[in-house]
Amino acid sequence: MKKEKNNNTDGAKVAKRIDSKTLTIIIISAVLAVVAIVSSVFIIIHAVNKKNDEEFDYLTANLGKYITLSEDDYKNYSFELDIAKPHKKNADGTGVSDVEVAILNMIASDVDQSIEPHYNGLLKTKVPVTPGDTVYIWYRGYLLDDDGNEIEVSGMSNFKTASAEALLAGNGLVIGSGNFVPGFELGLVGKIPSEHAAFTKTTEGTVTGEHVAYISYTRKAEGTTKEESAECVRIDLSETDNLELWGPVLIGKTIGDELEFELTDGGKKYSYYDTTVDFVTDFENNDNVLTVECYFPYDYSLQTLRNETAYFEVYIEGIAARNDWHIDENRTSDRYDISYNWNDEYVLGKVKSEDSAITEAELMTYGKDGDSLTARYESYAEKYLDDAYADVLRSYIEDEMWNHYLKVLEVKKYPESKVKEIYNEYVDDVHSQYEYTGGNIYDSSQFSEVLCEDVDEFAVIYLGLQFEEDPDWKATLYEMAENLVAERLVLYYIMDKENLTPTKSELDAKVTSLKAEYSEEYVKQWLAECDKSRSDYTDAEWAEFLKARDAELFKYYDDAYFTETA
Repeated sequence: MKKEKNNNTDGAKVAKRIDSKTLTIIIISAVLAVVAIVSSVFIIIHAVNKKNDEEFDYLTANLGKYITLSEDDYKNYSFELDIAKPHKKNADGTGVSDVEVAILNMIASDVDQSIEPHYNGLLKTKVPVTPGDTVYIWYRGYLLDDDGNEIEVSGMSNFKTASAEALLAGNGLVIGSGNFVPGFELGLVGKIPSEHAAFTKTTEGTVTGEHVAYISYTRKAEGTTKEESAECVRIDLSETDNLELWGPVLIGKTIGDELEFELTDGGKKYSYYDTTVDFVTDFENNDNVLTVECYFPYDYSLQTLRNETAYFEVYIEGIAARNDWHIDENRTSDRYDISYNWNDEYVLGKVKSEDSAITEAELMTYGKDGDSLTARYESYAEKYLDDAYADVLRSYIEDEMWNHYLKVLEVKKYPESKVKEIYNEYVDDVHSQYEYTGGNIYDSSQFSEVLCEDVDEFAVIYLGLQFEEDPDWKATLYEMAENLVAERLVLYYIMDKENLTPTKSELDAKVTSLKAEYSEEYVKQWLAECDKSRSDYTDAEWAEFLKARDAELFKYYDDAYFTETA
């Protein structure tokens, strides 16, 4: 989803982004950011209790009239959850750790990207890559199956880019930005482009046996009507097997022309049509290609890729360097590594900075006596990442729990007033987002930002329904509202059966705590949006400021909301 602009000072809109599940403190810059395969985000807004034609109170209603849930359904069951732990170094010191990735991202965040690159911005190929550099790269990514065969995954290659000019006209990859899967950017640090294979595309002429051809095709297996399509499939004609199979139908053909032919592959006979050789490259020395091993994190958005090891062939076009370490453009020795910046002096400066999440005294509680500051910070970062993992693991467990409950739950009827109340909130949220963004939104099916003609088109993308056939976004929201009400029915039902309903004093204490938590986060967001700080106000002004922010926040989130959240 398109990020909201930074000039929004409207209280309700800022408040909308606050949720108790997202009140986090970022202590390491860009920790564990992911590859730029972007999906839509939908913020669920909890309904605020209002007067309805039909009054319904979860605490006092006879919930047995609404749902059937046995004790065995909610207590005596189990499930398996497959989730990897954070990446750490191997016992022999090899491999990539999440801590290393986090440190790289932190070091890179100190590089001022507004500074013009050295050498008048010209790309250099004889200097090593360092954090903060912008590199321009071709890459081809893949996974490996149990037999070591490559598995191509959509979105893991940019070889379809039309030309080197088009590549350089776009945004390069900033090393340490966290825009790629963990380990990828770290794998480029210290590498000198001229020491690795280049990638030179040829889009005109004819195919030869010395080429690596990249073809797109549609095909049908003999005896079937099912079409199979593929784009930018890599075929190295210098390899004997490929030369025997593909050589007769590709060699001598004109690049870009549409081809039709028959081919027997894997024991099946296929008819190929709408087939083109998109381009060829006549210099891919596999002995000299830079291969980077990295991994998809355990919390990656696409569940099937979580913790999968990924491999990328990388061809570095060049570097736009912003780091003074690159002043000597011919320097080819003393490779850069993390230790170049990562020292006690650097760590001391970070913890003494105004926005540091940890003080020097707190840092000294990590590690052991005699440890350097860098070692202590690594221990601190590892603990932070382990805690973050524990939070994610808990959320996965809760998701599985609720999936189980909703699967075994029998809903006799819904309290319609509650369903409609939540549904209306969801619809209002879609409309407000549409108005705020002007209909601009990132469409992951097109890998680009689109301008929607109306709120219906916007809602389908906003809710991630563009991949469905004939999506009905309002019906989807109504079903979501019913599911949320079902969850609440289950929650209050179990609390009642297990004598877990909080006392009034316990509830009041939690409500007070939540209000303070929300208020603190709202003030922090408001100041950031307006580029202000506490020092911009006198004591009297600050008191009035806090009073005004609370008035805005608690007008949007009333007491009923906090009671239900508690």
